[in-house]
Amino acid sequence: MTLRHTLLLCAAFAACAACGSVAARQAAGCASDCTNEIEPTLLAAALVQPALLGGPNFRVIPEVQVRGYMARFLIDTPYGPLTADSADLLAVRVSEIPALEALDRASKTDAFAHALAERGRKTGAAVANVVAIASLGRSTNGPANLRAPSSGAVKGERSCGKYATG
Repeated sequence: MTLRHTLLLCAAFAACAACGSVAARQAAGCASDCTNEIEPTLLAAALVQPALLGGPNFRVIPEVQVRGYMARFLIDTPYGPLTADSADLLAVRVSEIPALEALDRASKTDAFAHALAERGRKTGAAVANVVAIASLGRSTNGPANLRAPSSGAVKGERSCGKYATG
């Protein structure tokens, strides 16, 4: 190999190294720019049908955040805010609103109040029974009376330590 070939080879190597470091710097700059990119906000009207944007007892907030290619809708209802992580889930949440209305109406009726009071009365009676049984156990020497004789007792020996007479 001649000196000329060696010099050309060194020059080519130096050029490749320089290109590689420039490309590496550009790629590093891209990576830092890509991680700091702001996720977009789109209009809900551009993403879903108008029927899903509002109705009785609900309204979809017009600005929709996009996270990881999925639109995140915020639904304002009298029962509190709801979220839907896609257009398909928005349709599901909107279809659930009549059920929320029915639950709200049912919770305000006399039948619901009566059933709740009855359940509370039964729970109170059960607690009173537990307390009564616990106090009865304490008055007759508590759980000690409920224990079986120890397995190490000698045949014919009572658990109190005295021998049986018969």
